[in-house]
Amino acid sequence: RGFMYLVSVNQRYDESRAQANLELDEAVTNLIRQCVLEARDNKSCIGYYLADEPWFRGLNPEYLGKMYNLLKELDPYRMVMIVDLNPTDYGKVCDVIVPHSYMNPTQDESGRRRFRSGDPERYRSYVHEAMNAGLQNRAIWYMPQCFSYAGEYRDYACRHPNLRETRWFAWEGVINGVGGLAPFISYGYSGHHESRIAIDATF
Repeated sequence: RGFMYLVSVNQRYDESRAQANLELDEAVTNLIRQCVLEARDNKSCIGYYLADEPWFRGLNPEYLGKMYNLLKELDPYRMVMIVDLNPTDYGKVCDVIVPHSYMNPTQDESGRRRFRSGDPERYRSYVHEAMNAGLQNRAIWYMPQCFSYAGEYRDYACRHPNLRETRWFAWEGVINGVGGLAPFISYGYSGHHESRIAIDATF
């Protein structure tokens, strides 16, 4: 099967224009054409990563829709993916919408592990919201957490998900009906033995 990947469009364009919902300028048009060239003739490339959490960054979905339409005009055969927790707005301007709910495992001094982000029920709620958003002809995937915020936020109670937690994240998506999984490793894969085993065994 080999290794499959997406060409990233994400954060390669002027986000202030996306926030203001301006017309596509020459710079972003050229960027999209360059991304299509990067994907062309490469059988391992299955699509484009248009935006990561655009709702948090204030990117207007109509602007992303213009980018999406140009991508599909130039390359109608590959998918366009967005990761976001607002599927109602952003699920309409991509082919694959990927919600996530990072549960952020922690471990206290006694060795007890818990999820810092609260009730696991919200994990399911994001999937169900996407499924109830009326996204016809769109696929709904899920993004399990496969990293720790310990280094980024200097919160050393945070832990990489272990094998049991990683499998739970993945299967929660599957049993709630998602069409695919896109685990987010972020960083730390090669340097964290337990996480590497969990990711390799699960995905």
